[in-house]
Amino acid sequence: MIAFNINTADASLKMGNAAKYTTGFGDGAPAGIILLLNKIGVTVVEMIGLFLDAMAAGNKMALHHIYEWGQLGSPGGRLFDFSYAVGGNTVSFSGSLTQSSSIAPTANRPFYNKAEVMESGQAVTIEPVDADKLAFDGIFHPGPITVTRPGGGGTVGQFENYTDIFFSRYLTQSFLAPLLKDLSTAEEFVARFAAGVNGGGYSAGYAAGKDYIANASVGGIKF
Repeated sequence: MIAFNINTADASLKMGNAAKYTTGFGDGAPAGIILLLNKIGVTVVEMIGLFLDAMAAGNKMALHHIYEWGQLGSPGGRLFDFSYAVGGNTVSFSGSLTQSSSIAPTANRPFYNKAEVMESGQAVTIEPVDADKLAFDGIFHPGPITVTRPGGGGTVGQFENYTDIFFSRYLTQSFLAPLLKDLSTAEEFVARFAAGVNGGGYSAGYAAGKDYIANASVGGIKF
């Protein structure tokens, strides 16, 4: 009679570690969401600034009002600001126009609210100071002058328009698609499975699950 003795202790231990690893991975993934959302927020804020810079360079009459005089399309001349906030499983964005501090070539003081005024299409009344006439390139005009569209008709609503284009079209095609593709395959699960089975267990799975979400490609860039 031939008898065989099989010690299953090691196999049982590894099977237990594998189960713990899998559980840890599932628990770790939600922990990575907050990190991913913050990474998305930072990246999108940077991307929309660069997007508007590029659009301004190609459509000067539409977006010149959201930059300082003579700095169209320059990051240092932006008269807009975007921020983000993370709450729960959501990242939200908000944008606002800021005040100008530069002086136009034909003026002697800043047009502080140029971005907001030109974006909304407000009329502007120019009045003489310490005189009864306004002077423009050697031409004198008595009394105040009202400019109905100080930025030209092409600027009205364009900051809002191009912001909408970014979030409704560009962001979906160039940002969300690569992110969803990256999340479609959990490479971290496979890459660290052996470490989990050989002793890492739950903690190894938790770390892998967290990194699976947090390290996903954002804007086509793998962090």
